[in-house]
Amino acid sequence: MQGILSKGFLPLALGTVLLLGGCATKDDVMKAQTTADQANSAAGRAQSTADAANAAAQRAQQTADAARAAAQSASDAAQKASADAKAVSDKMDADEAAEKTRHGRRARGERG
Repeated sequence: MQGILSKGFLPLALGTVLLLGGCATKDDVMKAQTTADQANSAAGRAQSTADAANAAAQRAQQTADAARAAAQSASDAAQKASADAKAVSDKMDADEAAEKTRHGRRARGERG
């Protein structure tokens, strides 16, 4: 009998607590709505800030990509200039060696 009473009493007590405690006044609802509206507004501002940060990050990435391409172009130009300078130097060395060979034979009476 005691088990039946306690089993029946528990749902009744819980229902009473829920009914009495669950009654919200109009002010409570308004406060909850205001808090929800403020949270929604803050979330909107946070989303706008995140979107702006994402756009700035994309612009920074584009700038970095352009700088990388410019650096690669400059490196390629420097390597070509170095190769051209070496080719000119090698040609000058070859011309100088040919000139020495050509003038290596001295005419009679010339001293070296």
